Amino acid sequence: AASFVQVEAAASEMDSRGRDSPDDYGEDITESKLNDSKTGKRQRQPKLFGRSGSGRQIRRSSMGGFSFLQNNGLNKHVVYKDMPYHVMEDYMHTLVGTGWMSLLVSIVVLVFLLVTIFGFLFWLTSDHPRSWWDSYNLAIQTWCTIGYGVLAPSNHQQEFIAVLTTFFAFLFTAVCTGLAFVKFSLPYAGMVWAEHCCISKMDGKYCLLVRAAKIHREEKLVDCKFQMFVIAPRASKEGYVMLTSEELKLRNPNPLSMGPSFTLIHELGEQGAVRDLVVGNDDMLDFVIVVRLMAYSMNFQSDVASAKFY
Repeated sequence: AASFVQVEAAASEMDSRGRDSPDDYGEDITESKLNDSKTGKRQRQPKLFGRSGSGRQIRRSSMGGFSFLQNNGLNKHVVYKDMPYHVMEDYMHTLVGTGWMSLLVSIVVLVFLLVTIFGFLFWLTSDHPRSWWDSYNLAIQTWCTIGYGVLAPSNHQQEFIAVLTTFFAFLFTAVCTGLAFVKFSLPYAGMVWAEHCCISKMDGKYCLLVRAAKIHREEKLVDCKFQMFVIAPRASKEGYVMLTSEELKLRNPNPLSMGPSFTLIHELGEQGAVRDLVVGNDDMLDFVIVVRLMAYSMNFQSDVASAKFY
């Protein structure tokens, strides 16, 4: 599940309060699983989420995929009008984007539903008394094109139903085979992103950090390109509010190849998009940070991509 956070970027306030201030640590919100290698004691982690220096609550929520734009405060800046969505308008995107488990369950349910319908038709058009179970088995054997020579259509109506059953069976099998091929052939980067982004000092400067790592060590990614964006509602001079994105400058955004892990670093200067959003801006409650990787996979011999929303 993706998360989006509003993080504290007021470095001067942190320095003025001191590093050991209770507000600088957030063990009640973010738990540390790191232990000190020398003492074995639990380390105190800098607070990533909590209250800013002005006393405003920094909010955090978890949303799956891109649905955060429809389920949080940013949605009030987006108006959906006369945009009905139907599955058949873009069924390819709907089917490919569906998870494997949901897709398999849907296929099994649809097959049993269609077989039940055809079995009911066989049972209604039977010339001689035939049980519902025999008619259902006749529909299954016709659907799977397997015949044992015992159950067979008994009249022209059932022969026509058998033709329809076979036609839909071949059509459904072809669609499912193509869908499985498309889903298996989609290349992916095999990346895992940190659950939260954080602010910490790097080389004496406060930076926004995001950690990424490869799921498989044998994955070979070259010609990598990392990008970081901030998405926030902004008002124009005419008073129109719209969602805008701004790219954040990263240190070493284009490594030739990626090792087991990588850290995205964005320096928080006196002037910057993230700092402007959280310091001295009481009206700004929500914004989204997007990180993206585009690379070439030597394993898939194809371009791959991965992204994370905070």
